[in-house]
Amino acid sequence: MTRQGFYTIGGAVQSTDGLYITRRADQELLEFCRNGEFVYVLAHRQCGKSSLMNHAAETLLQESVQSVRIDLSSIGSEIDSDASIAINQWYGSLLDDIESQLSLSTDVLNWWQLNSGLTPTARLVRFFREVVLEEINEPI
Repeated sequence: MTRQGFYTIGGAVQSTDGLYITRRADQELLEFCRNGEFVYVLAHRQCGKSSLMNHAAETLLQESVQSVRIDLSSIGSEIDSDASIAINQWYGSLLDDIESQLSLSTDVLNWWQLNSGLTPTARLVRFFREVVLEEINEPI
């Protein structure tokens, strides 16, 4: 990413640093988030998805709303020959992102292993209920 004056060349534009042009999608995403709706941001490469998510997260944080931005492409989609390991690594990476962004005190990878008797989806739901909602007092 290169910054030249107030332009950003490559990478996400930060709404507080550089030129950020608010779009209709900014308001739509904020309204969905404020209403507690689950939102996917899908579009082709280099059209502003990260900038859109960053802008929304910064705005929500000013409103005392915590958010987590997850880039599924950074977690990966490959499943190796031992699918159970790959699935646990995928979910572990997801939980690690959430732990880091929300500054959770729970060791999520240890928590994940301790709850290994449940399916990955059931563990994820339990993680949100027992860890995230218990540790975060602000709206998420």
